[in-house]
Amino acid sequence: MRPSSPARPAGPGRPGRPLRTGGPGRAAEQSQRTQAGRPQAWLRRGRAERAGQVGRSSFVLLVLGLLGGGLVCLLVVNTTLAANSMKITNLQQSNAASSEQVQELEQRIAAEQSAAALEKKALRLGMRPDPALVFVDLLSRSIRIAPSSAVTGAVAGGAVAGGGSGAGAGAVVPGHRP
Repeated sequence: MRPSSPARPAGPGRPGRPLRTGGPGRAAEQSQRTQAGRPQAWLRRGRAERAGQVGRSSFVLLVLGLLGGGLVCLLVVNTTLAANSMKITNLQQSNAASSEQVQELEQRIAAEQSAAALEKKALRLGMRPDPALVFVDLLSRSIRIAPSSAVTGAVAGGAVAGGGSGAGAGAVVPGHRP
């Protein structure tokens, strides 16, 4: 029989108490077991095997749980990525359609602002070119009226319609002195 162990020091939240490592209670249990016809070594081996099996099975369950959880997380991530990929594709398609629409509108605006289109609209509205062109020369502070023959030549040359440079016969160019 072993001597009893010294008192256990007090830990956090627990008063000090003596540890039982042996004594009359344990000896009585051991004597009852040996009396029942079971050898002590067999009992120890059976307990160790059961404890090993419990530890091994809990480890296997832990590993299987971690693998299952990892697979579930992987499935969630893949599903989220696929959904976001579809959203991105839809947004890119709508962006491409919008940019085509913007280009079409810009082309229409450019066509409407051309000189030929403006002349056609003016004619539809009843506007006609003025037969007597009047020019204001800011340098000489004078007003010049072009003769009607010069106007018909300027119209024929496309100066009024915007096709020419604007310097037809009888036209005064700013900054130029005759």
